[in-house]
Amino acid sequence: MNGFNRIALTALLALIVLTGQAAAIDAITSISLYSDHNPVEASDSTAGARLTVIATDASGNSQAIIPPYSENLTPSFQITPINGSARMWSNEIYGQRAGQVIVTALLSGFSSSITLTVTGTIPNYISLTSSSKTVLAGEGLQLNATVYDSFGNSVDTTVSWTTTLGSINSTGYFLSNSAGSAGITVRAGEATATYNLTVTERELDHLAFGSPLFTARAGQYYTFVAQAFDEYGNNVPTPALRYSVRQESGYADFTTTGILVGRKTGTVTFQAQAESDANLYATVLVTIIPDRPSKLEITTRNSKYKLYEGSGLSLTAEGTDQYGNPIGAISAQWSTSDSNVATITSDGVLHATNRGTVIVTATYDVATTSRSFTVLPSNSYYALVPPGTLDKPRPIYAPAVNVTAPSTFVANAFNTTNATAAAATVLGASGSTGLFSAQNAAWLGALLILIAVAIAISYGYGKEQAIQENPPPAPARPPTWKPTDGNNA
Repeated sequence: MNGFNRIALTALLALIVLTGQAAAIDAITSISLYSDHNPVEASDSTAGARLTVIATDASGNSQAIIPPYSENLTPSFQITPINGSARMWSNEIYGQRAGQVIVTALLSGFSSSITLTVTGTIPNYISLTSSSKTVLAGEGLQLNATVYDSFGNSVDTTVSWTTTLGSINSTGYFLSNSAGSAGITVRAGEATATYNLTVTERELDHLAFGSPLFTARAGQYYTFVAQAFDEYGNNVPTPALRYSVRQESGYADFTTTGILVGRKTGTVTFQAQAESDANLYATVLVTIIPDRPSKLEITTRNSKYKLYEGSGLSLTAEGTDQYGNPIGAISAQWSTSDSNVATITSDGVLHATNRGTVIVTATYDVATTSRSFTVLPSNSYYALVPPGTLDKPRPIYAPAVNVTAPSTFVANAFNTTNATAAAATVLGASGSTGLFSAQNAAWLGALLILIAVAIAISYGYGKEQAIQENPPPAPARPPTWKPTDGNNA
């Protein structure tokens, strides 16, 4: 409205000048009243609007009647309040009470009227109200601020809020979880107002930690804070507390200020109890896990630390922390002292290449350990199989026995042609009568052959079973002797 009135009045005056109608006019036949602002801002010192009277004669000539007025062309103005008020000085209007007024111009017996709206714009003072001046901690309270100018007109403007306790948002909603006195201030331009609220405590209902479960690393210090709440879950001041630990499968130390440090892996229950009421307490179940490894140990599945050329052995690095808590298998970095004797993979598989002794080292972070391993030579072992038992002789591997050639007795025993002579030689018989006579020598020889065959079969079968259960590594070189049909090669 302000811009429109100003533009319309300016255009009208320009039209009068351009058409040459700004000269003196004849007898006035009508007048029109214009304002350069509407609405009009209320103010005692600054004009809210300026009025212009346009006089027109019978020929249609127009003239703007503005100060300084001539003696015969001086209009007068009247203000009629509707629900507002204003005052005039010359052709200037000063708004007072917000609302509407009718302004009438009188000139040469003619009149013209316009309606102006008076608004309050300059904050002068603020009124603060609320439903109560006392509020419980944790409950909110809405405050209302109304801004007025110097004439008592309400001013539609933005206000800002601050408080010395709790918080208050841009709409005046106050909230405090703590008891005390809250000083609230509201501002609008140069106008300010203050308001005091009393925040009262709620009754303590229960204690609680942030979580009922917690995981703590052994050797690390943790501070536990128990909070106090009312029945609605609002925070209330925490009373004096007494702390304790119930050792369960784990172990931990603690202080009277609620600091806990785990020592042994497992679980403990940490408790905070109100000194004034044993029924007010909070607990948290703490699971203690191992700290980082400070000691390593190299182990094997069967606790064996010897292996043969060409074989492999899977190793594991197991760790413990500074308190001796087992950590289990560790993804360590592996190395050997002599790659010509043995090498090791990144996942701990040791491969023996040549006989000798090698040191294996496992490292994780700052922890390291070593162990010595012996690589034994890989040999082939053989035993005799009696003729006819198998289609052909076959080697039988037995790590505990190294047979390089058959015994003379067993070899001769396989020769049935010389069986009698062999038996006689062994028994030392030379007579022709009695147990060792020539007549009985053949029978004794046959008996000894049967016994030898039974022993050989039993021995060979037992060795073969043992080798099948625990076979040695493949031979590194071929044997220098092989049995053939029970005879010496």
